[in-house]
Amino acid sequence: MIRACPWILSVMFLIQNGGTSGSAREPACSRFHYEEQLLEKMIRAEIHVESVDKKLQQYLAENLQSGKELKELSEKLNQLTDAIRKAREHSGTSGTTYVRWGRKSCPTIAALVYEGFTAGSYYGHTGSGANYLCLPAEPLWGVYDDGFKTPAIIYGTEYETSDSPVFNHLHEHEVPCAVCRVSTSNVLMVPGRNACYTGWTLEYAGYLMAERNNHASNKNFVCVDGDAEVTNCSSGGNENGALLYVVESSCNPLKCPPYVSGRELTCAVCSYKE
Repeated sequence: MIRACPWILSVMFLIQNGGTSGSAREPACSRFHYEEQLLEKMIRAEIHVESVDKKLQQYLAENLQSGKELKELSEKLNQLTDAIRKAREHSGTSGTTYVRWGRKSCPTIAALVYEGFTAGSYYGHTGSGANYLCLPAEPLWGVYDDGFKTPAIIYGTEYETSDSPVFNHLHEHEVPCAVCRVSTSNVLMVPGRNACYTGWTLEYAGYLMAERNNHASNKNFVCVDGDAEVTNCSSGGNENGALLYVVESSCNPLKCPPYVSGRELTCAVCSYKE
């Protein structure tokens, strides 16, 4: 930094005032004339540099703030784009549905149509329906007259897993379900595997379950989610109704290997998008 000597201050005074009185400047032929002009240029340059530095600092501060805002805007735009993509997938004209047995919600890649209760015919009855149904949690009624008059009756479903290493903690609790929609047109339940084949997308994996083999009421096999839960306000009491038992494989004529006699079978629900 240049020291503020009296003669320098006079030069700065001349710079600020545009230069005036001839008595304040050295004659053009003076030996100090060159040094005076050089010093004047140096002072002007220093003033200019300080001005540029202030403007640069202001510019950087403004653009750093703009950069943060731009990043936030970009993140929000990406979130919006992802939401639009999911909405299009869920609201498209194509697609199909499946039941997620044992859960009250759908996987993140699917849209919930409704949640409900797993139901079926009584385990000791030989008639009525032979399949499990997912009854909605919010029924709507038509014409009715309370009291049993027709022999077709549907019951809630309980886990019967006291002797099984699978879902033992859910024994005698009621089974929930959820109907889910995906944008793909093909959904397949694969018994005996907890993973999908190449090209297919896993919706959920779990264990194959059905009615007990020696009960009067037959039921179709269903894939119950491996992270199964219970219905809201499940009593946990032995109320029976429709029942779900874990399916085990039996050799002869089923080939062992690859299957193992008495082993619990897994399952997977897979979707395929062309």
